[in-house]
Amino acid sequence: MIEQRILTCAVDAVLGKSSDAKFTPEQRVEGMRNYLAELGKDYRRNAILINEIVEETVDAILPIKIAERLGVFADFATVGDGVTKKWHVKNGKISAAYTALGVEQPRQKLYKNTFVTQTAPISGAVYAEYEDLASGRVDFADMIIKLVDAIMDQIYAGIQDALVGAFGTTNNANRFAAGTFIQAEFDKL
Repeated sequence: MIEQRILTCAVDAVLGKSSDAKFTPEQRVEGMRNYLAELGKDYRRNAILINEIVEETVDAILPIKIAERLGVFADFATVGDGVTKKWHVKNGKISAAYTALGVEQPRQKLYKNTFVTQTAPISGAVYAEYEDLASGRVDFADMIIKLVDAIMDQIYAGIQDALVGAFGTTNNANRFAAGTFIQAEFDKL
């Protein structure tokens, strides 16, 4: 685990801000570049630390990006890999209809105020020559943002798959497909 001050500097460099009033955002970027260059002087000994900096920076940035991009319409939580998360529904009930042997008539309805989700691992990778990173030819912030964007693409794909799957289990009375939007048809749903 890296020191908190290094992680804070790395996150500031990626976000283009400074959480410390003594430094400008540009100084945070330059400070991160200098720190990586210093670690590079003995790369073999510091390779694990450099990878930890990248990994922990992504772990710190990802929840911020998820909140920015998905927080408007989705609740999210950061939990460890393999941990189940119990969600509480604040306003209303979740109804789960179970069908028997593929018949579309509901056999039983369960009304609940919570549901549980299982986490799944998501990862990404970037490749940069260390000399390019230490010299500034490859920007640390750009590298982290590309990695975060690749992970966000996997999250978007998971959301799309879930929405398509939910549509597939919706009964025909609640479906409508057309090439144009018709308010009256939407209101019927």
